[in-house]
Amino acid sequence: MKRRLDALTRIGRLQALMHDLGRWRLHSLEGQQAGLNDDLKAVFEILDSDEVANGVHAGLVARRIRALQLRLDQLSASLTLTALAAIKPTKSKGSRLRARCEG
Repeated sequence: MKRRLDALTRIGRLQALMHDLGRWRLHSLEGQQAGLNDDLKAVFEILDSDEVANGVHAGLVARRIRALQLRLDQLSASLTLTALAAIKPTKSKGSRLRARCEG
C-alpha cells in the first residue's frame, strides 16, 4: 500500500508540473500575441502616414499585414486551447485514489 501511495504522490506532483507548464505556455503565447499586435499597429501607422503611397511598397505592406493577421489568428486559436487546458481541473483518478488511501 505504501508503494502505491508513493506512486500516486509522484503522479500528483507530475500533474502539478504539467499544469505549471501549461500556465507558462499561456503566458508565452499572450506575450507573442501582444508583440504581433504591436507590429500590426506599426504597419497601420506607416500606412496612415502616407509614406507608402502605392506600388511595390504598398504590396509589401499588404503582404506583411496578411502574414501578421494569419499569425495572430493562429496564436488566438492556440491561446484558446491552452487557456482551456490551463483552467481544466487536474483532479484525476490517481488523486482521487490517493485521497481515499490517506483518508
